[in-house]
Amino acid sequence: MNKISLLTLLVGAIAGLFGGALGQSGAELMLPALLILGIVPNFKTAVGTVLLAILPPISVLAVLEYYRRGQVKIWTSVLLFAAYFFTAFIGAYVTKTITNRTLEFITGIYFLIISSFFFWNSYTGIYGEKSVNSNKYFSHLLSK
Repeated sequence: MNKISLLTLLVGAIAGLFGGALGQSGAELMLPALLILGIVPNFKTAVGTVLLAILPPISVLAVLEYYRRGQVKIWTSVLLFAAYFFTAFIGAYVTKTITNRTLEFITGIYFLIISSFFFWNSYTGIYGEKSVNSNKYFSHLLSK
């Protein structure tokens, strides 16, 4: 097995660990890793490669574990799947006229917005946490 294959397996394993734990496809980690490690030649190839990697049901075992704990909303998942399925083509289609550099900039802004939300929410605890504590900030971290 060559160095590129071993690096690719390592990236996939790390992405799988974070994906299963954080509810991500792993694309957020795989995309920059493929570029940084020189596994693919450019951004569009990284995107196509990652989309193919996440296409099969790679999260089945993780989903089964969350389902077993009662932490899956099936109808919500079906709606998300349907919306994503039909609009992902449009997203892929429009990239043929956009440069790699522009797509990388858009991706950076996208990740910045998403990371800002999670930093903010980890501080405020407004979304996703039902807290009985009256402390407005950090109450979700102090409970338990």
